[in-house]
Amino acid sequence: MSLRRLARLCLGVLGGLGVLVGLGATHASAQASRAHLSWERPFGSMCPQATVLQDDVEQLLGERVFVPARQAQVILSATVEDRESGVRIVIRASDPEGTQLGMRVLSAPAGECASLRLPLGLVLAMLLDADESSASPASSARVRPRLGLSAGFLSGALPRVTPGAGLVVALDLGRALRLRGDASYWFPVAALTPRDVGARFQAYSAGLGVCPRLSQPERTLTFWLCTGGRVGGLHASPRGLPGAAGQTRLLAQLALELSLVSRVGRRAELELAMGGVASLNRPLFYYERSDEREIFVHRPTTFGAIFRLSLTIHEP
Repeated sequence: MSLRRLARLCLGVLGGLGVLVGLGATHASAQASRAHLSWERPFGSMCPQATVLQDDVEQLLGERVFVPARQAQVILSATVEDRESGVRIVIRASDPEGTQLGMRVLSAPAGECASLRLPLGLVLAMLLDADESSASPASSARVRPRLGLSAGFLSGALPRVTPGAGLVVALDLGRALRLRGDASYWFPVAALTPRDVGARFQAYSAGLGVCPRLSQPERTLTFWLCTGGRVGGLHASPRGLPGAAGQTRLLAQLALELSLVSRVGRRAELELAMGGVASLNRPLFYYERSDEREIFVHRPTTFGAIFRLSLTIHEP
């Protein structure tokens, strides 16, 4: 494959990824925020229970929005004061990192907290609706890229299955799509003939992928399917060949990976990814003997596999 055809193919892949990003971001923006309600009534209070309020809000919004705190995008917390002087309820909305998104205050005469059930449901729904409606202009200020480290194995590009390590960056585009990039170094392995002649190979690559979510976001474990491309270099250092110079050849691959992601606390994620890679070019490494015979050393296979374990974290 010529470099011109390879460049056109890579541009086509990146263009397709861009279309997927745009479609996914549009789809994701139409989904409602998931919330957790922290609600405690004073002993003996006539205020409605948390489960009653949650049912009221979900009926108003027409969908299920309340999930456990570790899965929530919005935390709703209420301070309830039910005294002889009257009832006062302060409701605050914040993101999982503690940034306040809104606040409302409701009051009623003493002993009449039950009369606030309808206003409470409306206020909670309005806080969630306000957060969702402002997602387009404000989400960019709250969206934080995830940065981390990865370790894994690669087969097909080098003579043997090879361990590697690298850096990872991920950015969620809404709740249904993730943009993932990485830079990896694959450790050296040798390919030698019985006469101890050959080369020592190592590789480095950078990848970009688009990952639609396959499972519901409120689950503890989520599945993603990542498609994209990888570009890098495959370097060979001759062994037992006096005067021969090292060579670096282009390494270009398409990748398809299935990822299992588990949240670790509020800021970290652990990702296990595995899948296949397809080589767009297969550089041939060989050496010539004194009798002008060409001795094969290594050539990447058409298909290979990749396995990675990553830990990412976002800024507070």
